Amino acid sequence: MKFIRKYLPLIFILGVSGIYLFSRLGRDMLNDWDECIYAAYTHSMKAGGNYLVNTFNGPLVFDKPPLYMWILSIATAFHESEFAFRFFSVVAALALVAAIYIFTQKHFSKKAAILASLLILSSQSIVSHF
Repeated sequence: MKFIRKYLPLIFILGVSGIYLFSRLGRDMLNDWDECIYAAYTHSMKAGGNYLVNTFNGPLVFDKPPLYMWILSIATAFHESEFAFRFFSVVAALALVAAIYIFTQKHFSKKAAILASLLILSSQSIVSHF
């Protein structure tokens, strides 16, 4: 009970923003060049079975480590779609909001934590990409 009372604003912020962000995931096609390249890396990784080095249209690509593509492979294990490719990005954004809230509440105050969480949710990197 004390835990819920302490983190009730965070639960509310994550709930509302989670519903909003997850409802918008599959509505647009992959539009940023990064999204398309990472999706192609993941598709090539699954099709060719080479999980250690990224490939793009055949040749090996060494400029990105494959960890993010491994995570995308988990998300797209059943179906490759825009929703699946963006799923872990939204989870990471919500985890960032939670981490900022917990850090700010621990070191400052609950009001500052609420304000910091809402500010990071209104930043361009969160709003424009989802």
